[in-house]
Amino acid sequence: MRDRLTVELLRLRHDVALAGSLAFLLVPTLGAVAALPHDGPAGTHSTDVQAGGQLLSQTVLFIAAAAVYGSLRYTNDYRTGAIARAALLGPRSRLLQDRALSAAAGGALIGLVGTALVATVLRLGTGHSGLTAHTVLGTPVACATAGAWGLFVGTMVRHHLLTLFVVPTTLFAALPVLDAWPAVGRFLPLGAQLAMISTPDRAPWTGLLAAPYGALVAVAWPAAMGALARVLLTRRDLM
Repeated sequence: MRDRLTVELLRLRHDVALAGSLAFLLVPTLGAVAALPHDGPAGTHSTDVQAGGQLLSQTVLFIAAAAVYGSLRYTNDYRTGAIARAALLGPRSRLLQDRALSAAAGGALIGLVGTALVATVLRLGTGHSGLTAHTVLGTPVACATAGAWGLFVGTMVRHHLLTLFVVPTTLFAALPVLDAWPAVGRFLPLGAQLAMISTPDRAPWTGLLAAPYGALVAVAWPAAMGALARVLLTRRDLM
């Protein structure tokens, strides 16, 4: 039998949820178009910084799209009974692990495509793409952790429509906390993910962790949620 992880990764080529998530990236792309300056490319440092800040602002939507996609990878199959059938082929813990890795891969792709689209718009409209090493390297990783996070939350909630509201809320809750209590918000999932892609001169948010620490916290959250989801998955009835 072909390795189940390979099968999950191959499913990405025909994944309707992934296609829908990539189509959703038109929303932040159009948002970047709407925010372009009316006087054209200025070629100044301030414009470069503003382009970087605009890219970071749109990245929040990339992360949310990746998380929702991850949840759909579980709830779609749970609703159709595919999860129950797949559980007959091997340990449930392995089932969860393989789907989490596949969701992370899809999330990373969402981050790459979204960054490329918005950076292209900014480059054409301002003369600056807003790209830095943090955004190029950090955005796919942040979206990968969001994809895994969404899958684990979806595993726990299981209700298809409910997860569409719960998953974004678990991330967006960090935004008001970052404004009011940065010392707390930076340790929340979205706060840690934003730390991986932000630089002090471009970030719309203050008090974020340094990128390496943000990466550790961003990985720790889905790891902890995954451990809880694994316990629930092995004990629950899948029908």
